[in-house]
Amino acid sequence: MTGKDFWPLPEAFLDISLGKELSDGRACCVSVALCDANGMPRSQFTHGEEAHFFFEFEALRDLECPSGSIEIRDYRGITVYGKESFHFGHDIQPVKAGQRIRFHHAVKLEIRPGRYCFNAGLSESTQAAYGEYKRELLSHEAFGLKVSYPCLMLNAGTFGIRIKPHGKILHLGVANLPSQTSSHIFHNGHAPASSKNMESLRDGSWPTLFHVTHWKAGSQWIAKILQQCAQDRVVPAQLENSQFRSWPIQQGKIYSAVYVTKEEFEAVPKPEPWRHFVVIRDLRDTLVSAYFSFQKSHPVLDHLMAHWRHELERLDFEGGMVFLMREWLPGCAAIQLSWLESGFPVIDYDDLLTRDEEILEKVLLQDCGFPIAKEKLREAIINNRFESLTGRLKGEEDVLSHERKGISGDWQNHFTEKLKKAFKARFGGILVAAGHEKDLSW
Repeated sequence: MTGKDFWPLPEAFLDISLGKELSDGRACCVSVALCDANGMPRSQFTHGEEAHFFFEFEALRDLECPSGSIEIRDYRGITVYGKESFHFGHDIQPVKAGQRIRFHHAVKLEIRPGRYCFNAGLSESTQAAYGEYKRELLSHEAFGLKVSYPCLMLNAGTFGIRIKPHGKILHLGVANLPSQTSSHIFHNGHAPASSKNMESLRDGSWPTLFHVTHWKAGSQWIAKILQQCAQDRVVPAQLENSQFRSWPIQQGKIYSAVYVTKEEFEAVPKPEPWRHFVVIRDLRDTLVSAYFSFQKSHPVLDHLMAHWRHELERLDFEGGMVFLMREWLPGCAAIQLSWLESGFPVIDYDDLLTRDEEILEKVLLQDCGFPIAKEKLREAIINNRFESLTGRLKGEEDVLSHERKGISGDWQNHFTEKLKKAFKARFGGILVAAGHEKDLSW
């Protein structure tokens, strides 16, 4: 177990050059490591396991009351956990310019299985303000006004959380909270509904169907096909997948464009019978598609989309692509990697572009038991092809349209050498695992 004075070996530390350091000149980040309880470097944990974050800063100026913080964010950019030394009430000593300060932060990962990134930060206040805050003489809001941030390492690292084989999840939703429960059985004078009556409410000829994918992998294209085939059965998609994550799954319905990892998919109870299929796309084309969509055509539905559009408008193309590679693409990569690692057969978007009828007939009619006529499915496929929807040939670009270009391999028209290098460093292995490249020599 990692003790109070433990510090990882040099080879355990992450390459923080892949992150983004924000500093006002008072401090800089020196090193960051993520380990298990034995001090071994880890990037994958089981649900409920304890993770140990180690991070070190160098003071470039005197710091009166420095505090270290860890912030864990999910693939949507939402902070699911964040704490700093101030929250623990520790005694804090001043740090002189030239000295280094190390932090060790242990977190029990009772949060939803999936992929996460984390930030490591250094904040500062005065000893007087911190003393009043500890004694509850100063409110959180008032204390916040007396805190500054000498250095913040954004996206210092990433990690995944899985459920143990044959294990159980400790909670529903994003995070576990201290809680208790009880139940009471009583008679209210009404007989329970018979199982026969309950079965009459279900249409057993339709399996509950899940179209699992990641963003910018033809999700709306497939959704339109499914809607044309059985519009009355499609459950409308909602922000943050709430139709799948937050509400009971409806028997015999179609859930299209469900953006979840395999672990997240398995954590949601589903009524039998159910079937699912998974679509992935070359992450390079995914990134290019996202850039033009977020900059031009995608509706601004929330503050996060507004933030992305603002950043892409102020950055040049190369800077914008690197920004999305860092801030947005890890969510797609986490979904894709979880299904690739599981061994579950996935459908490649590139193959769909050239063999849509063949692939969708097999997947929907044969594998998933979709009870519709083959002719009806073929009609829906033809009606929703790129040419039918846009009146343009594949490759004819309209950057203001959601159906921008309709081809695969468009990344080759946009990737510079800098983008190639940055992409290979973070996602090159996934390209090989998905069969989109044989090695990293592209």
